[in-house]
Amino acid sequence: MKLKTLTLAAALVVAATGVASAQSPGRGHGPGYGYGPGHSGGDIDWNQWQQKRRIEMGRSDGSLSPHEYRALIEEQRRIQDLEARFKRDGRLSADELATLRRAQSAASRNIYEERHDRDTARRGWFGWGRR
Repeated sequence: MKLKTLTLAAALVVAATGVASAQSPGRGHGPGYGYGPGHSGGDIDWNQWQQKRRIEMGRSDGSLSPHEYRALIEEQRRIQDLEARFKRDGRLSADELATLRRAQSAASRNIYEERHDRDTARRGWFGWGRR
């Protein structure tokens, strides 16, 4: 009886850990997180996920117009394509990583600027709220 309880408890811990790790890309230390030879792009994936979340929040709260939303999503797709091209050999070089980080920094600035400009999805009557 005690063995069954212990086994069940261990299974629940493993299942809960799997569910928690499936919610968002994780961050950590060690190989693959910017330490050691080669880079797998773990923090790049995390930043990409965060930026997509910010874009979706802008869409849902109305701070992004449909045109701005599409442009930002397209920018994220281009960054993903660039990352996939760089990772064809299985790792990211320092130069490739720097290029991706610059692209993500520019995308982050664009997200901020588009979400904080006066061009919104909810314009009201007669186009009020336009620049």
